Amino acid sequence: MFGKPVIKMKKFISCFTRQASQEKVQGKPRRKLVIVGDGACGKTSLVTRMSTGDYVDIGYVPTVFENQLLDVNTGSETVELVIFDTAGQEDYDRLRPFSYNDVDIALICFSLADADTLLNVMSNWAPEIRYFCGNAPVILVGNKKDLRDAELSANKASAHAHECPDDDDPSKINLKPKPQRPVSEFRDFSKSVYKVSAPVKHSEGALIAGRIGAAAYFETSALTGENVEELLLAATKAAILGPKKSQKFKPFVSTMKSWKSLGELVN
Repeated sequence: MFGKPVIKMKKFISCFTRQASQEKVQGKPRRKLVIVGDGACGKTSLVTRMSTGDYVDIGYVPTVFENQLLDVNTGSETVELVIFDTAGQEDYDRLRPFSYNDVDIALICFSLADADTLLNVMSNWAPEIRYFCGNAPVILVGNKKDLRDAELSANKASAHAHECPDDDDPSKINLKPKPQRPVSEFRDFSKSVYKVSAPVKHSEGALIAGRIGAAAYFETSALTGENVEELLLAATKAAILGPKKSQKFKPFVSTMKSWKSLGELVN
């Protein structure tokens, strides 16, 4: 109905294309997406991957305010999605609300490689979005999945080497169980639960997504493109459905491995 459902962009198979013109094509619904989060948590890299299909490493350059216009094919219709990339620094706190007018969907981002950015979701970003954007659907997004996964793998290997220093000498193996952090402590954000810049586990991000009333939780990598297209599709569909209907696919599936189509979740 709306042309080819899949478009190739520089070896990146995608459901979206970048609009060369800022003019709205008659007959296409238009929705507004705003993306917020701490500075350097990966927002701009995520938007770049969404809009071009590529990862561009230019180092950290603070974004003031930028926007992109994309055509997103949801499978049943083509939607014009206007993406507003905002500044996360405190210096822009007074300007950022100007991006919140008529928002249809908000992405609250944090870095999976830095737990402090997840804590700021609860203390800063979720309250700000709820205050200025009302009942607009929210999706929590953990960026830099590739860095988190690499760090967790390295930590696991290091712990294994520490516990088993010599396979030939069983007496040196540390069999003492590791202490488990109680859930009650995790829920108390007045306490310092995380180590500085510690990686965030999937279960920890999912817990916060539930606490802020997010419609979904995604872990993405702008570097590899993992889950970026799935995030864009879910965000577009939630924006089309609106606040009430989008909540019907909450809580989200616990893992992206079993992501279901929106039709299965709302019917």
